[in-house]
Amino acid sequence: MKALKFPIIPITIFLALGIVFGSYFKFDFSFILASTLISISFFTLFHFFKKGKKSVYLFGFITYLLAFQLGIALEYFHYEKNHENHYTHLVSNNEKVFLEGIVKNTAKPSKTKNKYIVEITTINAVPVNGKTLIYVPKESTLNLKPGMHFSVVTKLYLIKDNLNPYQFNYAKYIEKQNVFHQIYASAEELNITSQEENFDFHVYEIREKLIRSFQPHQFDLKIQGVINALLFGQRILLDQETIQSYSNAGVIHILAISGLHVGIIYIIIGFLFKPLNRIKNGKNINLLLVIGTLWLFAFLSGLSPSVTRAVLMFSILALGKHFNQQTTTINTIAVSALILLCYNPNYIFDVGFQLSYAAVISIVLLNPYFKYFHFSKNTILKYSTDIVLVSLAAQIGVLPLSIYYFNQFPILFLAANIIVIPLTTLVLLLGILTLFFNFISIGIASVFGILLSKIIQIMNQYITWIAQFDSFVIKNISFSLLLCLVSYLFIFSFIYLVYKPKKRNLKYVLMVLFAMQITYISTKYKENNSEELIVFGSKNSLITIKQKNQITAFTNNPEENTESISQYKRGTFSEDVSILPLQNILLFKNTKVLIVDSLATYKISQKPDVILLTQGTRVNLERLIKLNQPKVIIADNSNSKYKVERWKATCLKEKIPFHSTYEKGLYIIRK
Repeated sequence: MKALKFPIIPITIFLALGIVFGSYFKFDFSFILASTLISISFFTLFHFFKKGKKSVYLFGFITYLLAFQLGIALEYFHYEKNHENHYTHLVSNNEKVFLEGIVKNTAKPSKTKNKYIVEITTINAVPVNGKTLIYVPKESTLNLKPGMHFSVVTKLYLIKDNLNPYQFNYAKYIEKQNVFHQIYASAEELNITSQEENFDFHVYEIREKLIRSFQPHQFDLKIQGVINALLFGQRILLDQETIQSYSNAGVIHILAISGLHVGIIYIIIGFLFKPLNRIKNGKNINLLLVIGTLWLFAFLSGLSPSVTRAVLMFSILALGKHFNQQTTTINTIAVSALILLCYNPNYIFDVGFQLSYAAVISIVLLNPYFKYFHFSKNTILKYSTDIVLVSLAAQIGVLPLSIYYFNQFPILFLAANIIVIPLTTLVLLLGILTLFFNFISIGIASVFGILLSKIIQIMNQYITWIAQFDSFVIKNISFSLLLCLVSYLFIFSFIYLVYKPKKRNLKYVLMVLFAMQITYISTKYKENNSEELIVFGSKNSLITIKQKNQITAFTNNPEENTESISQYKRGTFSEDVSILPLQNILLFKNTKVLIVDSLATYKISQKPDVILLTQGTRVNLERLIKLNQPKVIIADNSNSKYKVERWKATCLKEKIPFHSTYEKGLYIIRK
């Protein structure tokens, strides 16, 4: 734990905390400028006038405070809406505009549409900046490429928050990439004006050429999908079944290029370029080739946070090795994180970034103790033991985050990793060799290609076999952010105890363990003592009433709403769910809810407080309002947008509050 004495680690931590703090509170420019100048002034003052032990400690505190403040400033300047010429200052949501832009890169497509990230250059001939998503139907023959300039008359639609509770919030996720709107356009509506051969274009062309070089091998889609994912970071060809199998087996990280893959490639190219050390200036050439190859790989794979982090870390390691600079690995990791967060503060919110650092830090901290588990001098046994220990250490590091984000834990992850990691090494080695010979000799390439195909096939079959043991995957685990943070506090205190086995440190571990239990009990108690009625934003009408730890779900389509009900149960730490058909009247505490469905039949003795319109009902809304005078009218997603807009206008005329789950998401009544 000596590495903790180096200031780079706490500086990185405080910078990251500042970014999170700034993102949550959104300070204005004048406050950030004033607080940053004050922090820099105090830092400068104490740097030149620090005397004695106390002033040194105070200087350290001010240094970390400055790092925290710089994190807030970085977040502010990176948030593109704060830029004066950002397009959002010029247009409103759903406003029709003449837009010009340039394609940046492709994104993962939906079932029916291809998706691209584009940079907006002008709105109604006014120069602006900012990114947006553009969706183009798949049946279109138009293939947008990076660097392609286009114009279109279109509406900018706001990317909406999730409509239902405890679901993945795509709007928040994509906002961290400074994308706030989306465009829908057909091939006929898009006018391609020119093709700029910029850096993004050349990276795209090189990657596509490398991918096309595998076409003579005629791999099936499953095998080609794995090759594209491992070598180029492209997961578009991976089907949902393959992704789910890898996830259930606990090896989904294999399909996302990270430190494991970059480490293997680093070893391979280091071995290939080693003969250069014998010639004049060979070591310098070797260093340039190794770092250059790593960064070429990073660019070809799309510069994802996990790849960039790993490539940067190995680049720093290569530089340290070249100049004979002794540095601890944990500090190298901290330096790479610091550089990446300064480059893009929003990396801190990226799940892959978090999991990647959590895994590698855990491996590095526990690695010194692996030797105590080497019970045999046999090379194969030692290698197998190391795979198990590395997998276990990585799993310890990512466990709280994995449960928090994915709400499941694959028990058989060790059995999967002990086979899959060596096979992944072979796949990468054979993949690189096949790729190399694709351009030299297709005959030699075909031999490597056959081996590559067989190994991927074996790997996929093994993972599918592991994944079929569904009972060994613990699913729908209730886990809050606070529990996640306290769990990491427990892991860190336990590792600290391993390094320094003292009674005092054991007390700390037990105290944190007790805090974990208190956190879980208090979270569950809070959730189980809340009562609420929720109208979900679902195409198949769904209403839930939660009382204590019991949920009653009302729906005529339980199969279609299974996921929403499951997510709600998990998020509220509830124990039981009852599913009943939709009823015309629901009573929650003193609130009466009238549900008007497609039959438009209703008969009530008392006036309702809330009216819910569902399934495209043909009810005469004006008459319904005059008869009942409700406090609010709700329309869920089972209605057509045309009818919802018409009802909205009627409610505006009658001065009755109107809530559309299309626009505003779920509707909650709490008591």
